[in-house]
Amino acid sequence: MPELFFKFLSINDKKHLNRVINIINDHSIYFPTKYKLNDPMEGCFTNYRLAYAGNSIAAATEPEDPILKKGRGKFRILSLSESCFIPQLWAYYADNYSGICLCYYSRGKFKSAKQIEYKSSDEHSRDFLDNYDDESIKSSFLIKEEGWKYEKEWRIVEKSKNKYFEYDKSDLAAVIFCPKVKTCKKKRIIAKLPDNFPIYNLHICAEQLRLFLLEDGTAIEKDGLTPNSICNTDELFKRIKINNFK
Repeated sequence: MPELFFKFLSINDKKHLNRVINIINDHSIYFPTKYKLNDPMEGCFTNYRLAYAGNSIAAATEPEDPILKKGRGKFRILSLSESCFIPQLWAYYADNYSGICLCYYSRGKFKSAKQIEYKSSDEHSRDFLDNYDDESIKSSFLIKEEGWKYEKEWRIVEKSKNKYFEYDKSDLAAVIFCPKVKTCKKKRIIAKLPDNFPIYNLHICAEQLRLFLLEDGTAIEKDGLTPNSICNTDELFKRIKINNFK
């Protein structure tokens, strides 16, 4: 298991900004069902189909098996990534590099996260079952089509009626700001964080096709020797530990 998990978020308007502030203040993140996620095939990459009269008609005409749909809807899914250096995640989930990323320790409330297994659609074979249980549904949410592999996703999957996943204050390890974040928004978020909390800024080195982090307040030197740049998650974790001991 990685030392850190990452949650990318938009703050492009007042609603999204307040949502992030509430996540930090209340120590809770929106915990959606599969029907609030962006992939309509969530939970469908399974190796079973229920054996009931008319199931072949449902399979051919319905977007999703109606019986399986009812069972799947009882689960909630928190999606995380094991890396904050994936350009596509910043572009898509952080609103084209104008949002933020919350970094969480993989310990505590996040230790139940499981790594996603990515499979080719050619491996999508089904056997008939007379019934299915909660564990079967839960495991189905840990398999995705290989086209999503770049996200390096981990998930917390729970059968729950709670719309929010609650975590401990100490689970939040750091905050990373995109380069397009407006100063006024950044100040509002920082004001909600403890003193000396680890804060980093994302920098884009387009010509070298890479991303790196610098501690907030660190200037980029023009001699090409910018000190203390962070280029991978292991370095970030070490830096956070050092920051916490200052």
